[in-house]
Amino acid sequence: MRKLLIVAMVFSTIFASDSFISTAQGADEVQGRKVDIAGRQRMLTQRMAKAACFIGSYSEVDKHHAMLIDASKLFDDSLKTLTNGNPSLNIPAETEPSILAELENVKPYWHMLDFATRILIESPETPGLDVNMIEQFNLPALKQSNAVVQTMERAYYKGTKSTGSVRAINVAGRQRMLSQKAAKEFCFISYGLDVEKNRQALKKTIQDFDIALDDLRNGDSIKNIPPAPTINIRYALTQLKSDWQSPRGIYLAIANGVQAHDAEFSTISKSNDQMLKQSNEIVGMMVNYYKNMETR
Repeated sequence: MRKLLIVAMVFSTIFASDSFISTAQGADEVQGRKVDIAGRQRMLTQRMAKAACFIGSYSEVDKHHAMLIDASKLFDDSLKTLTNGNPSLNIPAETEPSILAELENVKPYWHMLDFATRILIESPETPGLDVNMIEQFNLPALKQSNAVVQTMERAYYKGTKSTGSVRAINVAGRQRMLSQKAAKEFCFISYGLDVEKNRQALKKTIQDFDIALDDLRNGDSIKNIPPAPTINIRYALTQLKSDWQSPRGIYLAIANGVQAHDAEFSTISKSNDQMLKQSNEIVGMMVNYYKNMETR
């Protein structure tokens, strides 16, 4: 299936902007890499916001300052690559008008988010309104980045039909963004920004993560999600669910009004990085399984 092969490439990498093959590739692979980059943009909006809030909370400032620098640079470079192409990555300039229009629509939101991010990067020792601005601008940037992905999928996958395997890979990939989003919302609540809104958002993010984990393990025929196709994938999902319980308990407590302390910030920071890694490994396992199935 053409769409499955493309989606497999979409979810095969994360944060590795220099990992793409530079030799000439077919149109499907080029399109897959474009969607990969566009999909990664959504996560980067949440990663930047999470890093900014942890800086503002004086929690592992050096670590999150470096994270903010890396995420903002990658977002900016990726937006330019998607629009103008990048010969070193063997990615041509975009020519589809509908995609170009959505990419253009990202720029105003990114300019605002980038402005606030640059201020914080230059003066992490005195966070203030820059963190507030990042809280205000990250969701519009996320929403518009998602519009780019959806437009690419419509343009690139004309005439194709989604399958259960494609749906499963998409759901697994979305877990990575949710991991960043939950940590961001946890921090914004503790920081005192739009507390009630972020409490409700965090409850929804927890629920989305829970449901997706169960769907990926056990399947859901109504949603067209098959159960985990191998013992190893099921085991990895079970391990992720087990490891999720510690941060999940903290998130629920904060969402329900408990005040976070330094110990909770430390736990979330450490577990968040690990969960992101685990989620990415699960995506890779699923991609490899379904790609092998298609080539048999």
